[in-house]
Amino acid sequence: MAHQETAYLLDGGRVLALNLAQPAPPEQLLAPGDVVDGVTVIEPLDIYAATDGLLALDRAGDVYRRDWASQTWTLERDDRPIRDTSSHYYVALDGLDNGRYLLETSYKYVMQVVDGVQQSLWMLPEARAVDVAAASSPAAAENVYVLLQEMDTQAGSLHLYRDTASVPTFRPPDMISQPRQIVAADTAVYVLDSDGRRLLVLSPDSGQLRQLWQLPAEVSAMALTEAGHLLFAGRDRLYFADRPEQLAAITGGAPLPNPQPHDPAFLAGIRGFVSPIGPNISTRDLQMPGAPRHYRLGVHQGADFYWSVGSPVYAAAAGTVIRAMHDYVPPFPAEFFNWQAEAQQLGYTSEAGLDFYRGRQVWIQHDNGLVSRYVHLSSIDYGIQEGQPVAQGQLIGAVGNSGSPSSLESEDSDAHLHFELWLGDHYIGQFLRPVEARDWFERILLGR
Repeated sequence: MAHQETAYLLDGGRVLALNLAQPAPPEQLLAPGDVVDGVTVIEPLDIYAATDGLLALDRAGDVYRRDWASQTWTLERDDRPIRDTSSHYYVALDGLDNGRYLLETSYKYVMQVVDGVQQSLWMLPEARAVDVAAASSPAAAENVYVLLQEMDTQAGSLHLYRDTASVPTFRPPDMISQPRQIVAADTAVYVLDSDGRRLLVLSPDSGQLRQLWQLPAEVSAMALTEAGHLLFAGRDRLYFADRPEQLAAITGGAPLPNPQPHDPAFLAGIRGFVSPIGPNISTRDLQMPGAPRHYRLGVHQGADFYWSVGSPVYAAAAGTVIRAMHDYVPPFPAEFFNWQAEAQQLGYTSEAGLDFYRGRQVWIQHDNGLVSRYVHLSSIDYGIQEGQPVAQGQLIGAVGNSGSPSSLESEDSDAHLHFELWLGDHYIGQFLRPVEARDWFERILLGR
């Protein structure tokens, strides 16, 4: 996002401000762990520069606003607690003037909110929600563009809506693949695809392809300045489209320690893993890393594999067992109540609470610094002992539902393997868009 010669970026869960007129280290505006109006920030997922302030969408569904004049944050939308639905997942935010558009991927809809009140809601085609963008049309109507990806392939599609109705004359070329982001202006629509390596420039009314640009491999996001210039964010730099003369080096600041779990260079180097169970990953974004968990006011840190209770679970890669909970005792209902009460009091799930909800689990340390976690197990194989080496494909245990609230109902209610990959204090999938997290998990575990 850009506003008055300032670029606003998401970097490792932090909202940063970068002065485009005078080179200076980025200013951190919001980060995980900050508290806004009594609510603890979990992880900013998307940002939007509105006329009344900078908006940040949290993974948990909350929206924060930083007023341009006072430069203070307020909680604009509190969506963390359970209400009518407990599995909605907002993945993108945009708007016009002071109106907002929220893109939802579980139930597949766009919601328009004006002055904090829902104005409209319309359903989308059966696909993965990627991004939403709004712009004024030449006819003074509001153009709302929705970028989607097919459920079973990496093919993307772009749709135009006016007054919640699809515009049939808008027909983009059938060439979008691995879609990542969309930016809309009055005169053009920009689609970032091919995992950030390509930019499509389209007509805003017809969708006709005007230009196609190949981008540096490290590009991960783009923004449009108020003067109409495109900015592209790379791993450690900004690129100014059509402005090669604008170049500045910035030193200092607070860089993130290396390696980072969302760094494509690191993720591309992960080798030697296979799926711990079955050849497929869940089709639901809600069952992937980073999705909200409203019942405990937190986020999901792994991928869910739904198989019948007792199904075998295998080591995803060779390594050394560093945790095996052979002595796990199923908790009483009161313990679930106490942990849920703690989450309500804190506004998020504590680390101890997260460990409680994982239930019976096994952790394996791998040579590349990663740790794999096998969670909700119904049993652990006797040969899996702490300190012992394991081979890839070795039996770990069996699918169950230990630690989940569903375990209070029966042994097989909501049984599944919850699988996590960790690098230090961060889970793989953290700081990534949902489609990116899915893409990397499929590459790492399925070799796609």
